[in-house]
Amino acid sequence: MKNPKKFILNLYEILEDPNLQYLVYWVDNGQAFSFQRNSEFETRILQKYFRTTNVHSFLRQLCLYGFKMRKNDKNSKEYYHQNFKKGRFKDLLKIKRGNHTNQNPDQQFNIAGFAEQNFLLQEKLKYLQEQQQIIQQQLRIQCQIQLLIAQKIGKIVDLFVVLKEFHENETQQRFKFTFLSVLFGYKPSMEFLQDTFIDMNSPMSEFLFSPNVFPFIQ
Repeated sequence: MKNPKKFILNLYEILEDPNLQYLVYWVDNGQAFSFQRNSEFETRILQKYFRTTNVHSFLRQLCLYGFKMRKNDKNSKEYYHQNFKKGRFKDLLKIKRGNHTNQNPDQQFNIAGFAEQNFLLQEKLKYLQEQQQIIQQQLRIQCQIQLLIAQKIGKIVDLFVVLKEFHENETQQRFKFTFLSVLFGYKPSMEFLQDTFIDMNSPMSEFLFSPNVFPFIQ
């Protein structure tokens, strides 16, 4: 009895192993499969079952056996083959290596590698675009904050000017009030002095040219 190709058989058995389903797993009700692209997949799956740690080498083998790639609604990559489906072990015998296309393995490897690189570049571009949007949003928020701060500072300056003018006016008013209070506070004494000195004769009397004593000197 013929057996499936070793690569195909290993891949199918890995997918059927419940202990490895967190790394390699069926999707679309067993119509396709997917895998996690991480270091654990390279060491625990590729190195152990396929004697390689290069994901591109694994993709090349899939390409050589006629697998195709598609993306689901979550933009995750899935690999499928019309004869590679869950529960249809006998169909694995129909999968042949290298007879599905006229391209040589090197060309297929290049196509798979370019497709993978293109996908990675698109993912990086998408990430950069998202980061750019976040930065732009942060800049808009910072501009709004700076504008609010400037408005607050303007209001504080205006208030300071008003208070300064009010303080100066109040100081001037207090000075005027104090001066007038002092002035009018001594009004009785000033009136007394005025009344006293207005009726006084000069130091030299005009009569007999004799000295006239001041009324305060006895």
